[in-house]
Amino acid sequence: MDSLATPTKTASLIARNLVPTVGVLFLGWSAGNLLVLYYLDTILSFAVVVLLVARHVTGLGKPRERSRPLQGSLDWIKASLGSLLAAVLICLPLGVPLAWTLAAFDWSMSAALADRSFLTGLALQIGGSIYGGLQAHRDLLARTDDERVLKHRAAFIVARWLVVLAVAFTGVAGLLGAWIGGALVVLVYAGATIYFEFFPGRALSWLNPKEARTDAAEDAARKRRAS
Repeated sequence: MDSLATPTKTASLIARNLVPTVGVLFLGWSAGNLLVLYYLDTILSFAVVVLLVARHVTGLGKPRERSRPLQGSLDWIKASLGSLLAAVLICLPLGVPLAWTLAAFDWSMSAALADRSFLTGLALQIGGSIYGGLQAHRDLLARTDDERVLKHRAAFIVARWLVVLAVAFTGVAGLLGAWIGGALVVLVYAGATIYFEFFPGRALSWLNPKEARTDAAEDAARKRRAS
């Protein structure tokens, strides 16, 4: 295991990621709604990463000669909207296979919008993304490896969703139907989340092996200097 996790944290991570699968199989939860929420979470998470990269890596908000620091909430709102637009454009192609799967499940947007639990989940995602972004910003202010942290976070988001898309491309979920097939895709998302949380370096290794090897070499060098 690449990450250090206590048994309690491990159990919590597994439990909260497996609950949606149980909900689909035994509690009548809509797999289609969950997958849409997962996709929207991917967009929101990527928007947060884009905003944090702009702020902590490329210089937005830092008082440099050619960059004006963000002035109050209005500047942050503008930057956040720009990051959200960038994330939507980046993630839009990643939603095409999901659309095929939802069509096979006979998912309806109007039915989802009439579902209070779906709207509640959406509101919680938006609130969680805002809170998580603020917390990540504070954490990065106390670190010196901002670029490395954000690079791995972006790899985690993309790799997890690509695993889901790999299943969607096979068409198996659509053949199995909204109940079993939907539970399968939700379980795959949960499994990818758990795996990449347990092994945080694996996502980058999968997407960009050369960059991952460079990071590993830099980590080894830092440990040697510290010892």
